[in-house]
Amino acid sequence: SITGWSNWSDWTGCSVTCGTGQKQRTRKCLNSKDSKDCKGNDKQTEICSLTDCPGWSKWSDWTGCSVTCGTGQKQRTRKCLNSKDSKDCKGNDKQTEICSLTDCPGMILSKSNENRNVTEEAAT
Repeated sequence: SITGWSNWSDWTGCSVTCGTGQKQRTRKCLNSKDSKDCKGNDKQTEICSLTDCPGWSKWSDWTGCSVTCGTGQKQRTRKCLNSKDSKDCKGNDKQTEICSLTDCPGMILSKSNENRNVTEEAAT
């Protein structure tokens, strides 16, 4: 009986479901107890590239403050890319921060203990 390689097996599936992974195929050294009796490798590996994995976009710019005076909120958002569902990306798609603008008319401004400014709107 002749010692030699079998045909290559079919390629395995890609090792990842998205992004870049590997696939491989094997062969056997026939009529031998040791694959060293056959020249060459018993395994081949190839790179496989699938669609990009889901991941967050960059954050948008912050929105303007939600109020024109006093304390409000501003917000920014991001999108989950390469996915139909933002649940495929970990974390939040929105961030909110407090924004403080100049005090509104009618608010008491306390500069220091000695100097208090009160701005009031005329009562009608």
